[in-house]
Amino acid sequence: MEMDTSGKESDGWGDVDVIEGDAAHKRVNNKENYEFYRKLFETMAQGVVYQDRHGAIILANKAAEEILGLSMEEMRGLKAIDPHWRSIHADGSDFPGSEHPAMLALKTGEVVKDVIMGVHNPKENSYRWILVSAVPEFKPKRKKPFRVYATFTDITEIKAAREALTESEKKYRQLVEELEQRVLIRTAEMQDLYDHAPNGYHSLDKNGIIIMINQTELDWLGYSQEELVGKKKIFELFTPQSQKNFQRNFPTFMSQGWIKDLEFDIIRKDGSILPVLLNGTAIYDADGNYMMSRSTIFDITRRKQAEEALRRSEADLRESRDALNLANVFLEKAARLKDEFLASMSHELRTPLTGILGLSEALLLNTYGTLTEKQLIAVKNIKNSGQHLLELINDILDLSKIEAGKMDMQFEVCSLAVICRSSMQLAKGMAQHKNQSISFSMEPESIGVMADPRRLKQMLINLLSNAIKFTPEYGSLGLQVKKLECENVVRLTVWDKGIGIKEEDLSRLFQPFVQLDSSLSRQQSGTGLGLSLVKRMVELHQGRLEVESEVGIGSRFSLVLPSLDAEMSEVNIIEAEESGGHVRRFLTVEDNPLDMEYITRYLSEMGIKNLIVPKGENVVDLAIRIKPDAILLDLNLPDRPGFEILTELKANPLTRSIPVIISSISEERETAVTLGASGYLVKPFSILELRSELFRLSMHSLVNESLIWMAPDAPLPLVLIVEDNEITRTTISDYLKTKNFNIVAAEGGLQAINLLASVHPDIILMDIQMPGMDGLETIRRIRGFTNPLISNVPIIAVTALAMVGDQEQCLSAGANDYLSKPVQLTGLVNRIKQNLSKRNLETTLNKEK
Repeated sequence: MEMDTSGKESDGWGDVDVIEGDAAHKRVNNKENYEFYRKLFETMAQGVVYQDRHGAIILANKAAEEILGLSMEEMRGLKAIDPHWRSIHADGSDFPGSEHPAMLALKTGEVVKDVIMGVHNPKENSYRWILVSAVPEFKPKRKKPFRVYATFTDITEIKAAREALTESEKKYRQLVEELEQRVLIRTAEMQDLYDHAPNGYHSLDKNGIIIMINQTELDWLGYSQEELVGKKKIFELFTPQSQKNFQRNFPTFMSQGWIKDLEFDIIRKDGSILPVLLNGTAIYDADGNYMMSRSTIFDITRRKQAEEALRRSEADLRESRDALNLANVFLEKAARLKDEFLASMSHELRTPLTGILGLSEALLLNTYGTLTEKQLIAVKNIKNSGQHLLELINDILDLSKIEAGKMDMQFEVCSLAVICRSSMQLAKGMAQHKNQSISFSMEPESIGVMADPRRLKQMLINLLSNAIKFTPEYGSLGLQVKKLECENVVRLTVWDKGIGIKEEDLSRLFQPFVQLDSSLSRQQSGTGLGLSLVKRMVELHQGRLEVESEVGIGSRFSLVLPSLDAEMSEVNIIEAEESGGHVRRFLTVEDNPLDMEYITRYLSEMGIKNLIVPKGENVVDLAIRIKPDAILLDLNLPDRPGFEILTELKANPLTRSIPVIISSISEERETAVTLGASGYLVKPFSILELRSELFRLSMHSLVNESLIWMAPDAPLPLVLIVEDNEITRTTISDYLKTKNFNIVAAEGGLQAINLLASVHPDIILMDIQMPGMDGLETIRRIRGFTNPLISNVPIIAVTALAMVGDQEQCLSAGANDYLSKPVQLTGLVNRIKQNLSKRNLETTLNKEK
């Protein structure tokens, strides 16, 4: 800002630079000086505030705005004595505005320096400590200042460091006092700390001669002061090997001025050996010339004796190793018991619930005859109570899995429209009971995310249930989905016009087993697990949970997830139909009559023909004969384990491609996927969950068909290319096709793992640096497969990681070979042939030449 034509002061920088007189006016008009000082003012690290003669703020720089947490517009006109400011002394007492250095400088006309005060920063809701000085300004021949400027430095970190240092010094002093007390107890004659320290001290001149040595070290060595001081060089007391070590390290000591933790053996006067740990510091004169050294030695006899004893005694070594093994066994047993407990609890609780929910649903559908109105209400209450108990069990088990790092997430490209509509369908039924209106909007209409669809739906239903619970009758709520291209995220917001949440309660909102209203008379039921689970699960999706709320107005809970780009969404996202996708014929292997009944009913509603067999015997032969589109396989069969049947289905070339969905009351998804399962349902499951699983199978079928290219003359070696860079992936694929290779491609590690359930390549080209699951982890997982056709496949690490040690890291992870980018395509083919020849495929490759 500058003066206006009338000569009056204007706002901003000009307020500071206005000085009466022609000379002042010339300086103001001097743009070069003006810009220089203005920039200096604005970029100062110190805060600067100008106040008029009444103490009102007229100008502040950016540093002041940041330190005080207010903009210039918010500060303009404020005074130090205004109640707006919250300032404290170092002892925590209030700092009156009248004592502010600026107010004192205006009052006394004198400079006030280096006053420490704490000022509340409203943006950070915390105090910043500042060192303030104030300088009054006078007009010519005036005794009272017409203005004052205060400069202040943010010393928050310095103050905290000093306090920490003070506390550390306090603790150190306590330790010293305790040490001195022990010395007083043990020693009748108290000598100075130097002589009777628990470690040895000595000082050497520039020639290495001992010029000072404490009594402790003398006692250790068996010498007197007269025998060593001024007469012996320290290395003369060392063993021959230690003398070499000293001479080797002394130049380093001279150059850097210190040496740390070097081991030496000193020969005592009686000829015995004292092992010590030495630390030394060089002392220089004012001209930088080496004068002397000060060294500390620690007696490590006991440590050396222990090391020697370990080396000498195999029995002691075995005992220590056995103790360590015992501890490891205990830890492993504890972890196993926890996992077994979770699995057992899941099994034992879900088994009766399956019967309760299945029977109640059958009764409601009049399977066993028409119910009276009272009976209908009673059965509905049974079903609702069972469902509530199931949700509670799921929440507790899910929370336990997350805390134990055992949560199994099945990420895939999925349609938000399908998941949201399915969630809204469930929520509408709950909202109708309270006569609430519920809405749904989505922009754009087709959005794709990489997520676990079952867990994402679980999060949405949880948030919608909360919104319904805390919204009064005839109220409104809804789900709003919007893709934010600028942030490359999708925001799924569940909003309500309910009771809202107090600001002070927000910090407790996501704590497990915590209800904001925990009184006996609270209006709403619940365990306090829901939001805690949602927060943890969205973080497992690399997202976050945000909340906005106002008491009496309502709340907004938002799941913010990474989004897929538009091109990927268009290719992979297909709207789900109210059917089983491409599945038309189903083979169900299930022995429980209740489960048979509701599964058959579900499939019938979707127009799918279903054949049920109660045992695992001859399932493979039956699948070959009827050729079903999918198989639903129970794990707990009366004659054979379900996993054994799954292994046979995937090992037989005539049934390998048939998708198998596991149905079980226990959660063993990871094992199932490893053995080749295409889906997993935990009993009791709903028709929506079954429909979602069938839709996912259809979508994976389309994706896999687009990824696999077959050469004209089959069978030929099949190469799996795992590469996230599209250009690299396409280039290598196209070239290898010309060399008569079959190609299957995956954009990342997780997709490659999923492909291996149905595709068994002859060799894998593995990129290492990939988003999500990197190549090293993918290799380790492949090597962990139980199927030898997968776990033993040759893997060539093809990566841009070419630093020292990268090749060893790849080979250590399980790769057979290593190529750094950029790769030469002809060389790549040769390397592929070399690795394939190790798998007895040399004959096949020669035919293709």
